Amino acid sequence: MSSINLTNASIPFDARVYLGNPTLTPAIAFAGIYSLFLIIFGAHLLRRFSRIHVIASIFCVIRIGAFAVRGIIINSDWTSSGLLTADMIMMAAGFVAILDMMYQSLTQWLEFRVAPVHSNDLVSSAIRFKRLMHIVLVISAVLSIMGATAQSSATTPDDLDSAKDRVRIAALIYLGATLAMLALSTMVSLSVGGASAPLSARPGWVIVLCTIISLVRLTYAVIVAGKTPVELSWYCLSIMPEICVLIVFAWPGVAELYAKPREEMRMQSWELEKGAGGVYNDAAMGGVQPPVQGHPRYPPMYAPNPPPVNQCPGPPTVAELYAKPQQEMMMQAWEAEKGSRVAYNDAAMRAVQPLTLAHPRYPHV
Repeated sequence: MSSINLTNASIPFDARVYLGNPTLTPAIAFAGIYSLFLIIFGAHLLRRFSRIHVIASIFCVIRIGAFAVRGIIINSDWTSSGLLTADMIMMAAGFVAILDMMYQSLTQWLEFRVAPVHSNDLVSSAIRFKRLMHIVLVISAVLSIMGATAQSSATTPDDLDSAKDRVRIAALIYLGATLAMLALSTMVSLSVGGASAPLSARPGWVIVLCTIISLVRLTYAVIVAGKTPVELSWYCLSIMPEICVLIVFAWPGVAELYAKPREEMRMQSWELEKGAGGVYNDAAMGGVQPPVQGHPRYPPMYAPNPPPVNQCPGPPTVAELYAKPQQEMMMQAWEAEKGSRVAYNDAAMRAVQPLTLAHPRYPHV
């Protein structure tokens, strides 16, 4: 790699020189590779929504656009500072999507899987200050965009030096954020692995692997900041680590390691349905049933063996027509018992059970 030669007061503009005189074939090939990843992540999203796959898809779109712009620059007889700026912005700032995808995976694992059964000060602090990392990544992305814009439009050596400093600072922030994710995921994985709780440390070690791969790319970015890269080393040390991280998250079942537990999703869906006051429709809810087995966040609230559905009673008396429905009183008492988080005591509650009779406000559950 070599620095841009500045011998005159102004810099003669040539976009291909800024990019290290790249060739067209690798640009087309990698645009196709990222397009393939976009299809894979899109297929994952069609099967089950995941923020991880959404972020990965956005990153693939950015990279496809960057390589398309690069191909235009290479294949054109004329050069445009606008195209060069677009290419440099998408290449420099686009990597924040990879870091955000890894951090999103880490925080989801800590919040949904680790915290309910194995919470400690480290896990609680990581969840509490998770937005801080997003702010840091946004700041580094803004610096990358500012540096890339200034670098492509620099007309004096001083302007170019200032642009290089911004790019280098952004790369250092990326590097520091990745090191923080590596330390956090390693410590939590070791803590989970040595705990007696039935919790797998595999998701944490996946993040450790991805952060180590990303460190290769970010170290190279810090070294070549403000310099003209060599095409072969740029593809090997900058693009291939991104491909490796995408392969990890595109692998079937990896994103599910960081997804919200299905028991919790079912519980939230059932509570929303109950709170809406609508008629419970098991087919429409996709088989959603209130969980019988306990969950770390939701203790058992239902009798393991619910009573059989009773037959509808006879016609009500005149007094019963104006009284509060018995089912509603039972439901209120049962909800008070559920809210208190005490052990379910059928005898003390005088046989208070979740409703088994259909009611306009509280359908059969």
